[in-house]
Amino acid sequence: MLPQIDARTLFVATAIIFAGLVVSVVLAWRELGKLKGPGKVAAAYLGFFAGLTLFSLRGGIPDLFAIVLSNTLFVLGAALVLEGTRLFYGLPPTRRVTLAAPLFALPAFAFLTFVRDDPPGRTILSSALLAALLGAAAGTIWKRRPRGGRQVLEPFTAAFLGFCALLFWARGVAVGAGRSRSGATWSVG
Repeated sequence: MLPQIDARTLFVATAIIFAGLVVSVVLAWRELGKLKGPGKVAAAYLGFFAGLTLFSLRGGIPDLFAIVLSNTLFVLGAALVLEGTRLFYGLPPTRRVTLAAPLFALPAFAFLTFVRDDPPGRTILSSALLAALLGAAAGTIWKRRPRGGRQVLEPFTAAFLGFCALLFWARGVAVGAGRSRSGATWSVG
C-alpha cells in the first residue's frame, strides 16, 4: 500500500519550489531588470508563496486568511503572470484583469466560505480562474515565441504554463463531476 501524503507536506514542498523560483529571478535580476515584465512575475511568485503559506496554516488561523485570502492571492498571482508576460513582449498590460480578478475572487471566495460553505464550489472557481489566467499567459508566450533558431525558453515556458492551466481545468472538472474530493486538492479551502 502506498503511503499517504498529507496536504501540508505538499504545500510546504510547493512553497519551497516557489521560493526557489523567486531566488532564481532575484539572481538573474541584473539581466532581467532591464526588461519589463519580470518584476510582475516575481511579484506573482511572492503572491503564490504567501497564499501557500496561509493555506498550509488552515485550521490554525481563521478561514478568512487560510481559505479566502490564500485563494485570492493565487488568483492575483496568476493575473500578475499574465500581465508580466504581456509586458515582457511589449504588449499593453492587462491591468484591468489584474485588478478585476482579485476584486472578483475575494467576495466570491468569502461567499463560498461564510455564506454558503461549499468546498467543491471554491475548488471549481479557483480552478477556472487559475486555468483561464495561466492559459492566457501560455497563449501569449506561444504566439510571441521566436519562430526560427534554437530558442527553447519560450516554447518550454508556454508548454509549462499551458500544462498548469490544463491541470487546473482538469481539477475543476473532476471535482464538478464528483470524481475527486475537494479537500484533497490544492488551493481549495
